[in-house]
Amino acid sequence: METYRTPRIVLSRLLSDYGMLLALVLLCLYYSAATWDKQYPSGSSGGSRLAQEITSNLSPPANILIVTRDTEEDLAFAEVLQGQLSSAGFTILNTVCGQPSDAKRALESLAGSGQKLNVIAANQVTGSWAVLAELEQQFPGLGSVSILTPTSYSWPNFLKGENLLNVANQISVIAILAVGMTLVIISAGIDLSVGSLIAFSAVLSTLLIRELGGAIEASTLGMILSCLVGILACALLGTFSGLMVTVFSIPPFIATLSMMLVASGLAFLLARGQSIYELPNSFVWLGRGSDLGLPNAVVLMLALYAGAHILMTRTAVGRSIYAVGGNTEAARLSGIRVSSILV
Repeated sequence: METYRTPRIVLSRLLSDYGMLLALVLLCLYYSAATWDKQYPSGSSGGSRLAQEITSNLSPPANILIVTRDTEEDLAFAEVLQGQLSSAGFTILNTVCGQPSDAKRALESLAGSGQKLNVIAANQVTGSWAVLAELEQQFPGLGSVSILTPTSYSWPNFLKGENLLNVANQISVIAILAVGMTLVIISAGIDLSVGSLIAFSAVLSTLLIRELGGAIEASTLGMILSCLVGILACALLGTFSGLMVTVFSIPPFIATLSMMLVASGLAFLLARGQSIYELPNSFVWLGRGSDLGLPNAVVLMLALYAGAHILMTRTAVGRSIYAVGGNTEAARLSGIRVSSILV
């Protein structure tokens, strides 16, 4: 009997402790399989990959024409490709960044000067241009020209680096909210007001920046102080909700539902139902900047998760939160100030 029950107990504990992680892994596997597709390298990574392929298949010096569009990604492709091929000893006759007409003019110029061309290095889009598909008929003087593009490979669109960063950036606000919400749920409570408090703090902070901080000319200190006021105001509202729960024994669901309506109403009144403009461009740095290779919002989210982990596993407050959520009466009898923890 014990032999039969042990695997079931282990499985039950694993699902209890890591069930959410397992669900996330299964979702990732599903979306990876559903978005499996052929990938065409682009940008700087595509330029580096094509340079390696050309270097391994051709010997310098060989005459090469680089053809891309004039988008930011394609310009990075051309810059890396040109740099690596030049360093390897290849001769770059020209780098064309533009439209098919620009590529045609460059080919006409090379043909008119009597230059021989060995390779046209392009990405997947420019390599399919019609002007490049008819080289032998239009420009026989260039010789036998190979059109090379980065070799494609198969990979899920869901697991592409830029998509994962975009997903992380999009969920960062909700994930930051989840840090505080997790503590509330562990203590056997719930807080429905967090979304409205975000709106209220944003409206209050930006109004202070515009009206008192100098609007577009606001200093860094002025923006920081305005944001701290918004955080403090939300802390006061959250304290009020906590007092309603602990002092007046109002269920958390009801208390925070009421605060949700209050906070959203305050945000609407302060903003007068309109968007708030005239803010410095630097104000969006924390939410939209990317200084460490990751979006700043994602870096902040990771830092807060690390801090919450230390709080819950290495401090008396964290242990008290677990105790209150497990058994309120036992926590009280153990000397924990239950009301203070809940607030």
